[in-house]
Amino acid sequence: MSDEQEKLDQILDELDIKGISTDPSADSTDLQNNSEDQPLKDDVQERFDEAIAGVDFEGETDNEDLEYIRLDSPVFHLKFDWLEHTFCGINLEYKEYRSDRRRPETSLLDPCKMCHGETSIETIEEQLVNLRTTLSNEVDGIHAPDTNAEKFSVKELEALLTAIPVETPKVEISSDSLRHHISRVVEGVSNSSTKPREFKRSEMEALIDAVGGNRIIPSTPHLFIYSSDDNIKRIPIDTLQLQHRRGKGISVTSSESEHAVISSFVANPRNYLFLFTSHGEVYQLEAHKIPVTHRTEQGCPIAELVNLDETEYLQSVATASDITEHEFLTFVTQNGYVKRTKTTEFSNIHSTGIRAIKLDEDDELCEVAWSDGKSTVLIETRSGQSIRFDESDARPMGRTARGVSGIKLKNDDQVVGGGIIDPDVENHVLTLTERGYGKRTATMNYRLQTRNGSGLLDISTEERNGPVAGVGIVDPNMKIVALSEKGQAIYMRVNEISVQGRNTMGVQVMDVKDDDKLVDFSIAESAAIIE
Repeated sequence: MSDEQEKLDQILDELDIKGISTDPSADSTDLQNNSEDQPLKDDVQERFDEAIAGVDFEGETDNEDLEYIRLDSPVFHLKFDWLEHTFCGINLEYKEYRSDRRRPETSLLDPCKMCHGETSIETIEEQLVNLRTTLSNEVDGIHAPDTNAEKFSVKELEALLTAIPVETPKVEISSDSLRHHISRVVEGVSNSSTKPREFKRSEMEALIDAVGGNRIIPSTPHLFIYSSDDNIKRIPIDTLQLQHRRGKGISVTSSESEHAVISSFVANPRNYLFLFTSHGEVYQLEAHKIPVTHRTEQGCPIAELVNLDETEYLQSVATASDITEHEFLTFVTQNGYVKRTKTTEFSNIHSTGIRAIKLDEDDELCEVAWSDGKSTVLIETRSGQSIRFDESDARPMGRTARGVSGIKLKNDDQVVGGGIIDPDVENHVLTLTERGYGKRTATMNYRLQTRNGSGLLDISTEERNGPVAGVGIVDPNMKIVALSEKGQAIYMRVNEISVQGRNTMGVQVMDVKDDDKLVDFSIAESAAIIE
């Protein structure tokens, strides 16, 4: 990157110039007509002029990073290819435009005066006033700006939430609660706990779009798929047709992909994802930031979404609208360790992640679940052994602890998963094997034992069934998505799977090819929105 580009980048960061149009169809000609031509502060203007001094605005340019941008109007703009906005401040992220490396003929297109420095750029304060004026015109209850255009009263926050065309539950009328719910439904608005009544300019643009029905985060469940090339993607559950038991499913990966599916989970795009990795770290990510794809398209590298090390990869995921909804996070590892940690210890997750658990070199996470301190823990192994014990048997520990032994493993057996059982609710344990067989068993059939026992046999893992692939706690009204290593997915109702006792063979759930195996299943109904 050249010195001139670095200087310009610094100035753009200072001015936060990412877009000043309040109308998605607006072009900079409208902005120029409305400009008061008020100069920037002298020192900022001087630095801006110095930064763009190396750009040749006339004829061809030697600057390989410079692009000429054409929107709807007969005007061309300037941008660097590493910026998402033009020099004049138009945010291009949600716009369609044409780009060229060659300067257009001025006989056909006029140069944007703001991009070329012939008129001054609006200050942040002016942009906020314009955006606030637009919101006051479109939303009853929002007042026109006088001072501090970025600040809203609690009543104005309530009016904003009401104006966004989505169904919202009854919420507490407080700035924190209203801001939380606005951030959950509008893409581009953060959940600020320090200044809940203030919005950045880009967030006010997002609010204007949302009032018009755009940039609204869907609430329908999505299937998230993680593959061995460290790519992740999401697809709406409703794009998967419900099938009956014993079906082959449909492909949810590219036919050209040679990368295996490792795991999947179902989540509400409005919720947060808590991503636990091979280094024992946890990262927090808004679910909707994982790109939606067609079911056979490739996902995006997870390293583009969270700041992982080169040797770090995803191992388990928990999802919630707010981490404070739950009392504990309960961890289960492949080597049979279990640990409970209070969720309050995860209230401030840095962008670079924080330690969640200590993992031995030969160990990895295979289950992370929410618990309330009054439930029981179920652990299942590849060989079909299971153990159930009170979660209080594992005392709460800090984030850096490894945990205590939850189950004794024989030979080279490994834990594949687990679940949290509410002792007051009659549910079933759903167990599926790699060859596509499985069963439901009433939770009452899993008697309580003490932690660190050998457990009881849950399901046969002989040749017909193969090893256990996954386990979960379900009720008959739920649906699941079972996924194979080669990307075949079957979406089906839980009540089509037979209820049997422990130590049984189960029935065929999915028709899995000989050169494939079932690797995971997700409970779809757990994605229901939690308010």
